[in-house]
This record gives sequence, C-alpha cells and structure tokens, in this order.
Amino acid sequence: MSVEIRAVNHRFFNPSVKLPSELARWEGEVRETLRKGIARGHVTLTGRVERHDTGAVHIDEPRFADYVTQLRALQTRFGLSQELDVGTVLRLPNVIAAKEEGDEGTPQQLLLIVDDALAAFNGMRAAEGGRLLAYLEDRLTVVEACVGRIAARAPERLIEQRDRLREAVRDLWLVGGAVRRDSALLAAPRLLGTSLSTRTEGPATGATIAVRGRLWHWINANAWAVKWNDSLGFYRPRYQTRSELYVSTNLLNKIPSGNFGLLASLVHEYRSGVRFPVGKTAVDSVTGYRTLSSLLEFRIVNAVVSWQFRNMLGERYKQVPGFLMPRQTNFYGVRWEFWN
Repeated sequence: MSVEIRAVNHRFFNPSVKLPSELARWEGEVRETLRKGIARGHVTLTGRVERHDTGAVHIDEPRFADYVTQLRALQTRFGLSQELDVGTVLRLPNVIAAKEEGDEGTPQQLLLIVDDALAAFNGMRAAEGGRLLAYLEDRLTVVEACVGRIAARAPERLIEQRDRLREAVRDLWLVGGAVRRDSALLAAPRLLGTSLSTRTEGPATGATIAVRGRLWHWINANAWAVKWNDSLGFYRPRYQTRSELYVSTNLLNKIPSGNFGLLASLVHEYRSGVRFPVGKTAVDSVTGYRTLSSLLEFRIVNAVVSWQFRNMLGERYKQVPGFLMPRQTNFYGVRWEFWN
C-alpha cells in the first residue's frame, strides 16, 4: 500500500481522497486524518495497492452464472440471437479478478500509512518554507543596504538636482514692468476708413511681464503679456499676449563647421476685444481672438529655406472693423546673404 499527498495553497481545507475500491469504505477516516494534519489548502490523497503476484487470477463463477442467467432472460424477452459465448461473458466487469493474497487490512493500518505520508509531507513543507525564509531574508538584506545607500545619497542628490535646475534656468530671464500713457488726443487712422473719429482719452496704466531664454538644451521660450487697468480705452485691447516656444540649434556636435542651422517654433497669440470711436459719440468694436502659427527654417551655409503656417486653427477674426483677417495661410521662402 502506498499513499501520495499533493497540495496547493487555498484559503480553506478542501480535500480530495482517491482510494482503491476495497478501501473506499474508510474514506471518512482518511479525510478526518488529513484535516487534523493539514490546516488549509487543496489537498489530494491518492492510495494505491501494489500486488506482487499479478498472474494469480481467478474467475468469479457465481458472478459468471448471474451474468449468463440475466443475458439468457434478456434474449428470450426481446427475441435476441441465442448466441452467447464464454468470451462475451468474461469481458463483463469483475468476472475475472486477481486473487487476494490476504485481507485488505484494517483501518488502523491504513491510517498509520496516511500518518507517515502526512509526516513526510509536512517535513517537505517545512524544508521548503525554510528555503523561502532564507531567500526572503537575503533579499531584505539587499533592500536594507540599498535603502542605506539611498539615505546617504539623499542630501547630495538634492544638491545635485538644485544645481541642475539652476543650470537649466541660468539663461532664462523674467522681466516685469509697468507702462503709463498720459491723456492724449487719439487721431483717427484714416488709412483704415473714414468712419473712425478722433477722440481725447484720459491717462491709462498697465503692467507687462516677459519670459525669455533657454528652457532646456535646444528648447527656448519668448513670451510677453500686457494688461491695461481698464477695458474702455480706444485702439488697444485690455489683454494681449504672444508666446513662442522654439528650438534653435546648429548641431555643432554633428556638423562642427557651423554650416547648418535649424529653427522650429510654435507661436500662440491672444488679443481681447478692442473698441473704436465712430462719429462723435458712437463706438464700434471687434471681438477677441487667438491664433496658433508655426515656423520651420533650415540654414545651409548662408542660404535659408523657410516655411510658415499661420493661423493653424483657422480662426475667423478682425483686428479692426471691416477687415477680416486671412484663414490658414502658408508662406514658403528662400533667402541668402553674400558679399560682393
């Protein structure tokens, strides 16, 4: 008799017992023994009976006679063929059986074998757990060493990041200021139409801010904004901004001669609504707008090839009444410098 136990992790105890037919009546006792020895998991116990004299077989004559009697009755009842040979009966279940060398034993003997299998199983699990514990402790030692190195490097790392940030914004300029215009006579721009009139306007103040310089490597910024203190002034918007993000490089590490240059930029412009005087007391106005444009230039020695794509969003807007600005527009150009 041999017993094999297998198990996989599970939240609850879920046993599966597979015993030979002559031992199946003791499955309950085997299941209870497993429950006492294993707390949880999918547990499969397989029992096998090994018979040393495999050639010692016999024919169960009472069973053979029962099969013949039942088959003859079925032939008569259903009018089947009367042919019935020995081979047909011998192939039926349990007609030929191995001779029993002795009795199947007692449940106590079976449970002793199951206890031995449980002891070997739990010993294997303990050894596997010990190996896993040793591995985890080794990994924890490595992690603790890494944490120590990180803690030692943390102050230096902060200083390095600070210096790197300073280096990144070293060429970046932030400019702010104020602008003031005294009372003035605003002459009508006749070039834009005869309907606009001349008006006198009181003083106005505003604030300006600008950011210019290199952000990172080849990436640069050039942005400015103006805000006036009122929204009733003529010929000027209260808010106006222009932001340009561009890449400018000569690729000197690739082309040390300096005969190549690249400029790529993206420009965003915003302008709030503007009021225009008409006649003596009337006022005309245009609504605010925003545009997005791009520029791409390649320089080879002294020749520059360029492409501009203006108003990429297709904004329909006016800067002065009656003059609708173009939609999307492309400009292509070539320029060069030379000495005579």
